[in-house]
Amino acid sequence: MKKIFLISFVSLFSAALLVNADTDQQGLTIGNFKDYERITYPVPLIRGTYTCPRKDYNNFNDVPEVFVKNETTGRTIKGTGLSRRYKVWPELVYGTNTLTVTVKTKERTESNQIRLIYERPDTDYLCYVYYMVDKNGDHIYISNLDKENDPQYEDGELWKKKFVTGLKLMQSFTGDSMYRLGYPRKCFALNCDESGDVIVTVVTSQYTKAEVCAWKREDGSFDEGKLYAHFCDILGPDRKGGEFRRALGIPNMASFVDGKVSGNTALGGYYLGQFGATGLYSWPASLDEVVQCFTNNTPITTSLNDSCWRDVQYGHAATTLGAYMHECGHTFGLPHIEGDKYNSVMARSYDIMNRCFISWETPSRMNKEITFFDERDEPVWSRIELHILSAMPFFNEYRGSVPKEGPTMILDADGDTLHIHDCDGLAAVTFWGLKYRVLDTPNCHLYPLDGSVKDATLSLSQMRAAMQTEDKFEVKLWDIYGNHSCPVIDKEGKPAKF
Repeated sequence: MKKIFLISFVSLFSAALLVNADTDQQGLTIGNFKDYERITYPVPLIRGTYTCPRKDYNNFNDVPEVFVKNETTGRTIKGTGLSRRYKVWPELVYGTNTLTVTVKTKERTESNQIRLIYERPDTDYLCYVYYMVDKNGDHIYISNLDKENDPQYEDGELWKKKFVTGLKLMQSFTGDSMYRLGYPRKCFALNCDESGDVIVTVVTSQYTKAEVCAWKREDGSFDEGKLYAHFCDILGPDRKGGEFRRALGIPNMASFVDGKVSGNTALGGYYLGQFGATGLYSWPASLDEVVQCFTNNTPITTSLNDSCWRDVQYGHAATTLGAYMHECGHTFGLPHIEGDKYNSVMARSYDIMNRCFISWETPSRMNKEITFFDERDEPVWSRIELHILSAMPFFNEYRGSVPKEGPTMILDADGDTLHIHDCDGLAAVTFWGLKYRVLDTPNCHLYPLDGSVKDATLSLSQMRAAMQTEDKFEVKLWDIYGNHSCPVIDKEGKPAKF
């Protein structure tokens, strides 16, 4: 993943449903959930406002204490707040959860309560979680800490706690993005046991870490594609999943070789989304550590630095956790999105994943002072991506077999007009160049997800004008159940396959 300088992106969307922080509202509000609302993922990101004198809006020296208590379980988790806005992320158990949100400022203490119902997703479409170790069974992940100060040597399950916590934060981010951009609060479902604990399967490679790190391309760089193919081979046809499974994995193969990191990977495909273990050391091991993790500005002095030039620990955590979300997006069928005007994780806004959970940014190489950002500067799945995900079986509660042939496309006798049809209803038509595989508003068409649009007519010449290409490009046709087909338009402007 090519690194670029981090800037403050301006989103086209904002969380308009929250109370404006510049009003004279009194008391603590819960702005993005309704009482007794039902959700199918365990960690809701709750947002709202609290009372604060105007002079203390952005006073970094006097930030409030923010926490949420799940009265059902007795667990309290610290959140964050600034400029009259707060964020908290309780962990739910199946059934009704009574949650008390509290914000303490120097002037007052305010609380509010909400009840949320957490239900097991009623679906056959699940994401299975895998951790790949080398032939020696080595669970120890690469870290910038020495052995005496590295907690994973005391806790043999620390890798699992970090992996699972990261996945729950990705679910929380996804549900929050859905709501903020006006979609139902859908989310991908992880394979869990009856208690709701995520099941993580450890698989073993026939190679050592050193052998994997020696896989090089002709230019001398690490061959991450070979590692991706190796992971798929280990999972095999059953574990790889077919239509009802997606695999989310971490290959624990990264090592320091001649002072540099080798054996890392960041790739997502149709069946497997994987990111190497280089991020784990900086991820939170529980929801209690999220604030500490995303405000930790300890300088990074080793080559294990994937922080987008921020050179501090929170930057490494934000980029690597966000990059994993990016690769999962590919696993669900999403391409890259061109530019970053949407603050999309399918562009480069995965670098700022910390902003989804924290109310300010601590100093780094990029920003020498503590900086405040608004909700419009947070990362999201873009509206285009959420529209497509909302049609995917993995984001809906389906039982049994939904897949069928995707929508059909016929080229008219004029050689330019495309007739697209689906008997269940079209969800989206997207098209992008095979070289860049980018997706943007001019080259996509979104339709209501109620199945009301079954036919569409598009022009090849208009597509080419939007793509600004004479080369071949791909069209992806989506129906309302996430079934899709991918005709390729050749250089002569005709469909290469149907």
